[in-house]
Parts: sequence; structure tokens; C-alpha cells
Amino acid sequence: MGAVAGSRPRAVIFWCVNGTLDPKHEFLLQAVYDHFRKHAAWPPMRQLEIDLEDQLDPLGGLQRVAIAIGRDKVVCDSYYDPGGVCRLRLPAFPHCRGAEDDVERFLGAVRHSANRYRDAKGAAVTVSAGDFVSQLGYSESDARRVGLMLPDFSELWTQIIQPPLPAWPSFTPRTAGALAEGRGLAARILRCNQGSRGARTGCRLRAL
Repeated sequence: MGAVAGSRPRAVIFWCVNGTLDPKHEFLLQAVYDHFRKHAAWPPMRQLEIDLEDQLDPLGGLQRVAIAIGRDKVVCDSYYDPGGVCRLRLPAFPHCRGAEDDVERFLGAVRHSANRYRDAKGAAVTVSAGDFVSQLGYSESDARRVGLMLPDFSELWTQIIQPPLPAWPSFTPRTAGALAEGRGLAARILRCNQGSRGARTGCRLRAL
């Protein structure tokens, strides 16, 4: 699957809604992350509904819980899609136990992509998630997880290709400047969403 954007990044706004995540909903983010961590893939919705039935049913079901959390953190496909999955967005990761190293690898991959673009002196560059194994020392599973996180920042890439396994996803950076701005924005999003079990002030972040 490919995605081609326009000539400049569009505005993107991330909100920390009300400054807190309701603790009774955190189990869904953790369950999505635990599957992601173990399998380097997003969990099927139908599997989540079965595995979490006892927790989801009193709260109105999977979609209602996902909506309550917010699309800035988790996106679940339609019930009518037999291959539907639930995906975490970057602001969700600080709410998940054990996700710190995935966040660091994500930021490292964006930095690596910016360096590759600079080294090419503006020529077209394609960065494969396999490069994160050979050049950054990530394990294959680590690299595949990062490859699933990077599309969340589609504004950083002129093209995203997600081929069937076992091929690696690949990304064509827009510019080194856009990548640098994106990395800074990602770091601010992560700081904004830290402290999920305590009060924090809401914030609004914008990338232009």
C-alpha cells in the first residue's frame, strides 16, 4: 500500500484531552500494546473482543471503549471488516507498561531517516525498516514494530509502502527539516502524555 502526500506537511493537531486518561480504560491500550510487542503486529479486533470480553462488556464493548479513549490514542477498524485491527497512535505509548524502548527506537528511526536524507544531499532516499536491523542494530521484531509506528506520522513521508510479510515496509522521507520537526513534535507529544496515572495539564501541539 502506498501513500503520497502533497508538497508540504499539512497541519496536524494532537490533544491531551482533559489532561488524563480514565484508568478504567487503560486496559485496552495495554492489551493492544502487549499483542503488538509479542507479535510485531496489531491485534485483530475480534481477538480483542474475545480476550477482553469480561472487561469490555460492562463498558459497552470494544468500539465504545476505543471512542472514550480517543482517536488520538487508539484507532479500531469497523466491526464489518473481517480483518480489522486496533492500532495505537504515538500518544498512547506512554500509557503502556514496557513501551519505553519502542518509543526510543521510534525516535532513533526518525533521526536515522533524517541523516540518510542529508547524506544524499536532497536526492530521493528510501528507508527500509530492514535498515534499522543492519544499520541501527535493532532486532527484526523491534524493526517491524517501528515500521508499524512510523506511518502514524504520514506527514514526514512522500511515500509509505507496506508490503505483505516477510518484505520490509519502506519510507521515502519528505525533507530532513520535516523529519527533524517531526521528531521534535513526537518528543513533545510523548512528554504531553506522560504521567497517565496522575494529573497533568492538557496541551495542544501543532506541526505546520
